[in-house]
Amino acid sequence: MQPWFIFKNRNSYTEGLWISKLPEIVRAAERYTTVNIPGRAGSLTVLEGEDICESYMKECVVTCPTDMDIQKFQSWLFGSGDVIFSNEYRFAYEARIVGQVSFQRISNSLQQATIPFFVKPYKKERYPKSVTITTSGTISNPGDIASRPMVTVTGGTSVTIAGNTMTFGGSGTLLVDCENKIVTKSGAIFTDSVTGDFWTIPVGSSSVTGNCTIDPCWRWR
Repeated sequence: MQPWFIFKNRNSYTEGLWISKLPEIVRAAERYTTVNIPGRAGSLTVLEGEDICESYMKECVVTCPTDMDIQKFQSWLFGSGDVIFSNEYRFAYEARIVGQVSFQRISNSLQQATIPFFVKPYKKERYPKSVTITTSGTISNPGDIASRPMVTVTGGTSVTIAGNTMTFGGSGTLLVDCENKIVTKSGAIFTDSVTGDFWTIPVGSSSVTGNCTIDPCWRWR
């Protein structure tokens, strides 16, 4: 099967690009520092925090005929968006194309370019599904890292997820962004009227109490 990538909902194969080389499947590097202790052999490795990893580059080499108008690629292969590679078709990466995308002639009939995708360290579901809880229930994290979900809280003063309760000083519909630690109501910041720690959902099954819809943002290394 012809390899492909999808960037900003456009498929390289249908756009007329042939993939000469897909990116390798790698695990992101943990962010750390090393400390040398006098009198001790070697160095002490100090992690910045749990599950804190570095963004990294995934390069894809593409080929197309020399008579193809590459101008149509200029606005597409630019900026940020989700990217899916055919060798990891179940997952998506949050990516930004950085640096130049330069097509160079490699024969009389072919030209080639390297697409530099700078990706966030964790991949996510290609087809995410939200989970709605009306009173109580469970949610299961299939990933291999704790999730920081996006949660819509409706008509309640508190919600408990994985044993952690957040209490909201008011009624109405609230959007809780646990990745960026922001709570909004009708687009306005509401964080000052909230108590409790922002939720994380550990790997495996967790209980949920309250009226909410969870966009779980499952993640994999």
